[in-house]
Amino acid sequence: MAKQFENLMEKLAKHLGVTTEVNLTSPVELNIEGIIFTIYYENGSGHDGIILSASLGSIEKHAELFIYRALLEGNLFWSATGDATLGVNSDTQEAFLAYKMPMDDFDGEELATISAHFLQIAENWKSFIAEANMQTEPTTTINTDNDFLRV
Repeated sequence: MAKQFENLMEKLAKHLGVTTEVNLTSPVELNIEGIIFTIYYENGSGHDGIILSASLGSIEKHAELFIYRALLEGNLFWSATGDATLGVNSDTQEAFLAYKMPMDDFDGEELATISAHFLQIAENWKSFIAEANMQTEPTTTINTDNDFLRV
């Protein structure tokens, strides 16, 4: 079914107007307006799926408590996540947003629409993390224009 994934990536590239010089085998990594966006083919438990992943940036030590609390709250009831999952690579302190879905018979336009929505959510979280990182002292509150998450 990896061929189905490659076909879907070709449809997406065509819809987006991206040249097919981009590697279309899993994982497909794109830099979209400063967000590293990766699409993976996944065949766990015998079902073909797609995983969308976005890097949200690194978390500064002084902001860990506040950001981790917000990430956990977002995961608890999918608040401001669009049903995606938030996580942190403990080795690099890099935050991620990930979304897994079955690999249905999407066309390029449908996957582009889903990806655009996912990337908007990722941009909100990336901005939130960047603003929290700019605070100069440890905090449990933050002054931010991002009202997408109740904290």
